[in-house]
Amino acid sequence: MAVSWGENRLDVFALADDGRLAHKWWDGILWNEWEYLGLQASGTNLVATPSAVAWGPERLDVFASADDGAVYHFWFAGDTFEGPESLGHLGGTPVAPAFTPSPTAIAVAPNRLSLFAPGNQVDREGNLVAPLMGYRTWDGSIWRNWTTFGNYGLPCRYQFSVDFFTVNTARSLNQDTDTVQSTLKVGNSATQTATQYMGNWGGTELKQAQVQAVTFAPATVELCEYAVFNYQIVNSAEADKNVLDSALNKAGESLADYAVSSIMKALGQGLTAITSIEVGTITSVPVIGTILSLLSPWLIDQVGSLFSAGRCDGAVALEQVVLPGRDLHLATATGGITETTDHPGTDSPVGCGSNSDYSVTWSIKRT
Repeated sequence: MAVSWGENRLDVFALADDGRLAHKWWDGILWNEWEYLGLQASGTNLVATPSAVAWGPERLDVFASADDGAVYHFWFAGDTFEGPESLGHLGGTPVAPAFTPSPTAIAVAPNRLSLFAPGNQVDREGNLVAPLMGYRTWDGSIWRNWTTFGNYGLPCRYQFSVDFFTVNTARSLNQDTDTVQSTLKVGNSATQTATQYMGNWGGTELKQAQVQAVTFAPATVELCEYAVFNYQIVNSAEADKNVLDSALNKAGESLADYAVSSIMKALGQGLTAITSIEVGTITSVPVIGTILSLLSPWLIDQVGSLFSAGRCDGAVALEQVVLPGRDLHLATATGGITETTDHPGTDSPVGCGSNSDYSVTWSIKRT
């Protein structure tokens, strides 16, 4: 964060690794060394990027949130920094770190400040009820009390999961031996992958896997970001599980990368919505719904060498869901999305069973 109170003066503020406020400044001749301001004496550490304003010559006001749930104020008035003073927290008893998102300050006039910050609404036991957004103002002589704008929900955190599947018709005559793999990619964040060995289902075994097959940790999705979520289920009885997991994860990541490439291409063309994903030379793959029949040859190229020749191995479900953050926010406004997708498939090349038919239930829920 950088501010300037006048010509040829620049002040830079940052959060140091040890939880103190770091300050470096240009005085018109040289950059001065970093100085560190903090709260170590009280055992409290800053936890978010600071916000700074300069409303007059040789006047700086800096605000940062700490791990005790409060916002702290440092100020410079022509000589040295003073403070910090605690401006408290918004709502009831704070849930640390209540102000992990950075506060924002503006100078509406000389010696007039408005401070905006998120906080937590909690119950009497200190349990989180809902996030809040509020502000506090300096009128030139005193800080006014916190005023809340009410609850807010942007950006939201979501939990993506493959909940369970039903084997309407197994690929194998006796039963399928299934592994579920899923991939999650949000914006520029690192791609997440997960696999789960499910065992035998369908045929002579139970038909419905009423288990939480794969669940990802909650992920934040900004309105301007895309979320890419895919899953695949394969029947493979004899493949080494570690080797199979690695190959399936690689395939899931590759499919997500194709989605990201298509998104970037659409944005580069000025499009506001994406309706299909290009996967290699295959086009018009939908952004939601089964793509098993369209991509079975592609998936065989990815993991087919692990399928046992002369057996009933093969893919039985494949879907990718691509949603922009704004659509995800609207679609989950009343709680979440739960969908069941049918995946009509094929028999194995040796004809040992019948055409597979799986139904997979997945969900995206706000947390």
